[in-house]
Amino acid sequence: MASQVDGTQIGLYYRGKFLASKEITSSLAIFTGLPAFNTIGDTVWITGTKQNYTPYSGYAVVINAPTSVIDFEENLMQIYPNPAHDYLQIRLPENISIHQTQLMDLTGRLVIQQNNDATQLDLSAIPAGVYQLLVHTKEGKFSRKVVRQ
Repeated sequence: MASQVDGTQIGLYYRGKFLASKEITSSLAIFTGLPAFNTIGDTVWITGTKQNYTPYSGYAVVINAPTSVIDFEENLMQIYPNPAHDYLQIRLPENISIHQTQLMDLTGRLVIQQNNDATQLDLSAIPAGVYQLLVHTKEGKFSRKVVRQ
């Protein structure tokens, strides 16, 4: 975690539970030994406090998860073509329907969001690059890296 204000106390929270805190020194706070986040797309809340400064709160989106979770998801969700040009197809088993589709850049910034059951994602308005696809269903969240050419 980086900050321009040394001495800032950073707190991390996951699913409402306090994880850890560190103080910024030399513009940086390094967290080690945190638990593995098993669900891609989960949110880690971040707070920053220092006397005489406005408190900060924000979040980070989990974009990496243990390999076993991703391997399991590969058997359920298929995306093609990948790399893609203008459109990406999403395929799930017939008994699983999509509620929301999100595409984030690798900084976690949301670039596309569809709030419907569409199985096609229009990529024509975004620049070439690597993105994280997050598909929300009643059964859970599925994620995959996508390359836009």
